[in-house]
Amino acid sequence: MDPVLVLNQSSKLSRFRTFPFLKLLRFVAPILAVHDLLLTAATVVPLHISPNKMTFQKQAHLWFQYDSLWFIQIGRYGYGSIPGIHSLGATAFFPLVPLLTHVFGKWTMLVLEQIIMGLVLILLSGFFRRIGLSEKRSRIAVWLFAVNPASIYYTTIYAEPWTVLFGLLSLQSASKQRWWIAAIWGAGASLTQGTGIVLGLFPLVLFIRSIIRRDTRYVWSSLVWGVGYAIGLGLYMTYLLVRFHQPLAFSTTQTTFWGAHWAAPWVPIRQLLLWDVFGHHKFTTLLTACILTIAIGIFALWTKLSSSDSWELLGARWYVAVGFLISISFIPGTNLPLHSAVRFATVYFPVYGGIALAFNKRLIWGVFLLFALVAAIGAALFSHGLWFQ
Repeated sequence: MDPVLVLNQSSKLSRFRTFPFLKLLRFVAPILAVHDLLLTAATVVPLHISPNKMTFQKQAHLWFQYDSLWFIQIGRYGYGSIPGIHSLGATAFFPLVPLLTHVFGKWTMLVLEQIIMGLVLILLSGFFRRIGLSEKRSRIAVWLFAVNPASIYYTTIYAEPWTVLFGLLSLQSASKQRWWIAAIWGAGASLTQGTGIVLGLFPLVLFIRSIIRRDTRYVWSSLVWGVGYAIGLGLYMTYLLVRFHQPLAFSTTQTTFWGAHWAAPWVPIRQLLLWDVFGHHKFTTLLTACILTIAIGIFALWTKLSSSDSWELLGARWYVAVGFLISISFIPGTNLPLHSAVRFATVYFPVYGGIALAFNKRLIWGVFLLFALVAAIGAALFSHGLWFQ
């Protein structure tokens, strides 16, 4: 065989291997595979089926449980028309995921969620590099997100993966100064769930920083960006006003229908102490360890990275701090300690960068195993109709 021909073919193969798509595939494939295998394995664990059935719980199976069923029902019947449910009960669920479920159907949505998860992993890697993490620490942070304690909710029909996706797309567009596109993604984020609105802290931080620095260019840019989040929420409020004459129904129904309430951040801590976290319920001990790890990650994000000129890092710091307070202050339904706090906290994605910075190699393996263990237990509980976060 002609040596020149062999060299040319080898050169072409080398270029093919360095094609950006293949690089991304090699990065995402093993992480996504571990994520899905962990949750799938946990799903087949034999557990008894929960006797506490919702009105439409008979439709529950595998990863279609709890909020997934609400999204499916809203997509099928619309708000206020679900059989056996109070007219305002479903308004607590923001409209983007039900709309997508209506368009694609539940099984296509389940497949789509896996694709979304892959995109999120890619975007997360870029985000962590932009705020100053090394390639190694960025990779660790992405792995931690993939096995986060509430991983099951990033694999089935829930709002969490969409919130993170639109938030990251909005940030990426803003980092490239494509402010109108960032605003559109921001509007999408605020239509996923209530915590999607908290992403508006990024343009708010940029706005305040620009005012302080008298940088008029970024003042107007951040306003354009921030308006996107307001428009998304405004669209849903307008619908609620026209449909139910209650533009804030998504908030008021949390108390009237779901029994949720706000409390001071120290209330859950007091609940844990009264609950006897180390003796009464072993799983609560694991959840407490997750919350403490997240808190350490937030502290590290504020202290481990040197103060730079990055507005994105500054926004990330405030985003995780405020988000964490919201997570432990909003108590839905019951007074169980950490009722949904861990699940809420996992959405604030910059925290995984902080965790990657906070722990050395040996300890980070401990965090990885803790997260994976809780994720597996949670997936087993959830997929069998038992309550988890």
